[in-house]
Amino acid sequence: MKTKKLRALLAMSEYGSISSASEHLFISQPTLSRYIMELEEELGITIFNRSSDGLSLTMDGQHLKPFVSDIINAEDRLMGEAKTLREYREKGAMRGELNIGYHIIFSEMLAGCASNYLRLNPNVEFGYTLSNYADLFDKIIDRQIDAAIFEDSNAIYQKDLDSCRFARGHFGIAVGQTSPLAKLEKLSLSDIASQKLVAISRNAFGVFIEVSRYCIEGFTPVFKKYFNNISDMLIYVSTGAGICFIPFTDSKMLFGCLFKEIDCDPALVRRDLRLVWRKDNAKPLLRSFIDYIKSEDGGAL
Repeated sequence: MKTKKLRALLAMSEYGSISSASEHLFISQPTLSRYIMELEEELGITIFNRSSDGLSLTMDGQHLKPFVSDIINAEDRLMGEAKTLREYREKGAMRGELNIGYHIIFSEMLAGCASNYLRLNPNVEFGYTLSNYADLFDKIIDRQIDAAIFEDSNAIYQKDLDSCRFARGHFGIAVGQTSPLAKLEKLSLSDIASQKLVAISRNAFGVFIEVSRYCIEGFTPVFKKYFNNISDMLIYVSTGAGICFIPFTDSKMLFGCLFKEIDCDPALVRRDLRLVWRKDNAKPLLRSFIDYIKSEDGGAL
């Protein structure tokens, strides 16, 4: 079955007459009539009621129309993606829209990466989704966004997901501006141990925070209070009531908190950020962005 016959069905149902539908499709009326007759014969049903008032879909035709629309839309998307891929291969430049999710603490980092990518691909448009980790994860699974930035975690290595390093990073400590620690350039483990440590109760994937992730040179953190998301936690820390571990960020201040490095071996606080996407997302533009991230230019982040 050829999709030109299915397009004939949709045009006939929309315009209600052979003459108008044939003009829309730029084919002759006899050709259009033949397409419909052949389609009805192939399917073994009558698709249109024919009368002096024009054409109208039968009940069977009405039932099949949504399926026909899905097929045509899928073909249009296929041809569009193929065109984008050809342009990428022939001209080395992409076009289209890429939807990336991020948490607010990584906004400056993502903006810098996107800006550099756009210099090479000026016809690309970025759509940004700002949300919490759990919501971003769901949006990837539901195909509402193409990819999102997460902290490195065993939970992102699921069979349906793939990832690559987005940035080399580390974790540090967030403190309120009124905290005695705010005046220090770096924090020692004894500085951290003397304060009230707080954390989010679960990570992006509903897994309880692993204390072992923050064990440094014999120091084992004891969390005194838990929050449902990073934003609420940072607002609490900004009051000076506690401190918290925080992923690497370009920002020096967020939600009224200052970010401090930990005075220890850098290897002990290393936490890379990763770009995560569905394995079955074959969108050429996404693959181009991933290649850029993995390249020397993109990987310099």
